[in-house]
Amino acid sequence: LEGTVMLYPNTQRPPLDDVRVRKAISHALERERIVRIAMQGYTRVADATAFSDLYARYHDPRVLEEEGDWTKYDVARAEALLDEAGLRRGEDGIRRLPDGRPLKLDLNCVVGWSDWIIAAQIMVKNLQAVGIDSTLRTYEFGAYFNRLQTGDFDLSISWSDGGATPFVFYQRLMSKDTVRPVGQAAESNWHRFSSARADELLEAFAAASDPEEQ
Repeated sequence: LEGTVMLYPNTQRPPLDDVRVRKAISHALERERIVRIAMQGYTRVADATAFSDLYARYHDPRVLEEEGDWTKYDVARAEALLDEAGLRRGEDGIRRLPDGRPLKLDLNCVVGWSDWIIAAQIMVKNLQAVGIDSTLRTYEFGAYFNRLQTGDFDLSISWSDGGATPFVFYQRLMSKDTVRPVGQAAESNWHRFSSARADELLEAFAAASDPEEQ
């Protein structure tokens, strides 16, 4: 019943500001392998709702049918999305940014957190397999968390926060009210993402008292 642990992309750093690149990264990740090896089977794979079992009664499978299963491991789809975003492979197999520089992404993690480190190592290999020059960077917790909060990272593993309903969970992940400028400490919206549609729905959720409507 704990919160979902996830990979946060820094949406203020190109090309991670491109949804196609973020979805490509999602398709590249072997979640089943991460759960089996890094987490030793004590958790489960999250789907596109990102819900943990804390929100089981709010989980609606129709959402996944309507929105598409972009959390599914699909290397071919990941490759196609990266190509579509203009990040073509060079002769060395590494994808190139529009200015010709190699696409390099560091992954921020905590020293000594062995399950997260193993998960991060798997993710790094997954990203390398689709042509992204990815490197695991580990820091003591204070330095790791400072980078996470201030937006000084490309990718970072971290936890998520929530409450009795999905309202707080989604507000902290997607509301403009939780976005802070890079360099300023963010409480939870570390990837600095906002969605006008999410804000509309969050406002409606807050005004609704009927659980079915919520």
